[in-house]
Amino acid sequence: RDDALAIIAASDILVHPSLEDALSSAIIEALMLEKPIVATDISGVRDSLGDGDYGVIVPPGDFVALGDAIEEISTDLASARVRARLGREHILSYMDAKQVAGQHQDVYGSLLNE
Repeated sequence: RDDALAIIAASDILVHPSLEDALSSAIIEALMLEKPIVATDISGVRDSLGDGDYGVIVPPGDFVALGDAIEEISTDLASARVRARLGREHILSYMDAKQVAGQHQDVYGSLLNE
């Protein structure tokens, strides 16, 4: 969709109940927009959400846990927004282009030295 960012920006909470996803751009976009997040524990979510520091992580396919997490965030939206704001800072640091490039350089350098 070409209006995905506008939809996320208009939302109070991003709910990402996926069963699989390599690295969810929706999670990253929601963090950049400082939106509270409920997401399933699939590839990349723990890294993006700082092991749950910046959003609520639930087991994939667990609709009860998903509902409970949505209710948890809904009842204390102010705290969830603070966590989301900190999540934005986390993702900017975690995905900093210079840092990521340096890590790639380190990996390739170690492979060349072997």
